[in-house]
Amino acid sequence: MRRRLAVTLLLTLLCAPARAQDAPRAAKPPPAPPPEGIRWERDFQAGLRRAASEGRPLYLCVNALLDQGEAGNRMLWAEYYPSKAVGAATRGMVCCVANGTDHKALRRPDGTESCGTYGSGTCQAHRDALTWALQRFSPDGETLVSPSHHLLDPDLREVYGVDFMQGALPPAALEGWFVRLSPRLALRSVWTERESRLAALAATKTADLGKAAAAWVGERDPYAPAALVAAIDTEADAARRDALRSALANAGPDAVPVLHDAVEAATSAPDVDPDAAIAWVAVACAVDREGLGAWAAGRVAVRAQGDLSARALETLRGEGADPASSTTALRFALNEALALRGDKAAAQALVADAATAGLPFARAARALRRARVAVPEGPEPDGRDARREAWLAATPEEMFGRSAAARDALKDPIEEVRVAAALALRRAGDGAGADILLAALADPVEGPDVRAALVQIAGADRGDDPAVWEDVVRVAPGGGK
Repeated sequence: MRRRLAVTLLLTLLCAPARAQDAPRAAKPPPAPPPEGIRWERDFQAGLRRAASEGRPLYLCVNALLDQGEAGNRMLWAEYYPSKAVGAATRGMVCCVANGTDHKALRRPDGTESCGTYGSGTCQAHRDALTWALQRFSPDGETLVSPSHHLLDPDLREVYGVDFMQGALPPAALEGWFVRLSPRLALRSVWTERESRLAALAATKTADLGKAAAAWVGERDPYAPAALVAAIDTEADAARRDALRSALANAGPDAVPVLHDAVEAATSAPDVDPDAAIAWVAVACAVDREGLGAWAAGRVAVRAQGDLSARALETLRGEGADPASSTTALRFALNEALALRGDKAAAQALVADAATAGLPFARAARALRRARVAVPEGPEPDGRDARREAWLAATPEEMFGRSAAARDALKDPIEEVRVAAALALRRAGDGAGADILLAALADPVEGPDVRAALVQIAGADRGDDPAVWEDVVRVAPGGGK
């Protein structure tokens, strides 16, 4: 089977610009490359699990024609994979090379053995990687271009895949993908990856800090936005934080992933530090007004007290004073934030925009219920999980005008949907689903969720006997017992 894989790979390559038949044949496997380059995984399946569990990208390099002497495969093996710059740029990634040949083992001083040809990893790992690559990327399970390079996000969805030698990503591109796909890891690793630059920034005078930070961003260094976010997090002086945030505002959409956690923290409880909340909203609007900016301003508008809500919405509007002058998506975000604060006129303007902006109808419906505006007919959540989650997420305020629909859901053939609807009714003061909740308490799957919800309502845990919860679940519509 291994021989056939090599043949089909070679046949594919014959159609490529590089002619494999003109390449010199390798009489024996070449010696191991230097160890400072890409570090290959020792166990392919363990590498897949590590990518998912640790939130790391997977860089898969198909190098299956190395042993046949194909020139492109050999060049990558001899120059690209061992490159110190490429090795440094891929340190945060899970890296696997795909090759179907057994090579001589290289014994390490610690007693472990690695593939002697690739210098790290194992032959079993690179054989498994080739099998997986054929299953994942080959149209027929047998034919694949070698060399080729594939980058997958931590959920193993391909975000980049290019055949032939030009598909090998240069160090700066690898760093850029790592920051976008694993922003939290990038924020941690930036202290080592850009240690000297961060130290120089910390030593810069406050009057010159904004200019220095902006110049770093202007270099298009993929780590620059992460470095500024990390510096802000450790900076005690408000003026220096403002200077760094001003530079971040010019970083563009690539900064969105590393900004998300900082923006979320500042807008979770905006009244704690109103000026910081508005400053982060301004940064978010500058890099991505209709995405991160609208989300941040909406959070502040809903969560803040006093004039802070209005300040957040004005920051989002920017030069445009009227939602009507905005794009559909931005207008929707503005009206949604106002509706969630109880503005009925803004709520009524949402429904028409929901379809044209390509946004879920459920978002508009949620805002209408919060504003206590009747929700028009709209598409119901599709699938059992979506229906269940919709009822579990419904707050008492959001149940306004939905009691009839919830009672209909008590007859849903799917048990978990019935239970979720009963919980939504009970949280709204309606005991129509009492029998369903009492029965579910004894269910090993639904019981824990029902009990947790009833504990919140009762203020104390009464145990696992359904009888002790009777007076909690049996309430009349409107909240009376």
